[in-house]
Amino acid sequence: GNKVLQDERAREVYALEQLFSALDEIDLHIIGGMLLGSTYEQIAENALIAVGTVKYRVKKMLSVVQRSNREELLALLDKYLGAENLTGFVKNFQCTR
Repeated sequence: GNKVLQDERAREVYALEQLFSALDEIDLHIIGGMLLGSTYEQIAENALIAVGTVKYRVKKMLSVVQRSNREELLALLDKYLGAENLTGFVKNFQCTR
């Protein structure tokens, strides 16, 4: 029971570590946009990139953290970073656009 939970937590933390070590500025814009509830089209427009690029990069992020969709990715970020930290991230994202 408890060992399984610890193993799952370790896998999730490791996956997030892998994700953040590979992110670049565009990926941070994409995550910030998703946290704001933006569509892929809105994120692409704000970051001055193609919608296909947004979708490709999100798919890569999902693969790293072994999640199926953006909601699961955001839930994982919230689980370990917390709403307070994510709010700060979004505010920082908004100020730098």
